[in-house]
Amino acid sequence: MFGATAGSGNPVTIVLDGDGIDPTRMQQIAAWLNVAETTFVLPATHPEADYRVRIFSVTAELRFAGHPMLGICHAWLAAGNASRNQDNVVQECAAGLNAGLAHWLPTVAVQQPPYVARQGAALARERRLSISREGGEIWVAGATRTLIDGTLHAFAAAEGELLPSRKA
Repeated sequence: MFGATAGSGNPVTIVLDGDGIDPTRMQQIAAWLNVAETTFVLPATHPEADYRVRIFSVTAELRFAGHPMLGICHAWLAAGNASRNQDNVVQECAAGLNAGLAHWLPTVAVQQPPYVARQGAALARERRLSISREGGEIWVAGATRTLIDGTLHAFAAAEGELLPSRKA
């Protein structure tokens, strides 16, 4: 996510069909993958949302994380899905609809939108986020790229049992 070249930026794992995977297994998958965030896309429970997301770090579930939300949207649309609203994809997570990142960023930024935020230099991961304001709305954007597209075969609770294959 947000890298200018393959191998730069901040990776995120996205399981597009997370329905039926229990939270304990989600956490185990995230720990095994060892990526900053592993996400699972589920059917929406809120009537305005297009889908629901659960986000896991290697150690815990997160209520919200900014960069995975853009990556999930990219993968979800690339998989042929379409928003209920032609103009916006509405994501549901533990923090609510689309959470509050876009509204929080200007309160901690040195300058007001528009600006480009650089992230990840200390980890040798060059990331760029564009922050802009259109009317009363704040927009967060960044380049997304699918680098790995495949199927996840995850172990179930019993040794050697496999969960059904999931598109990742």
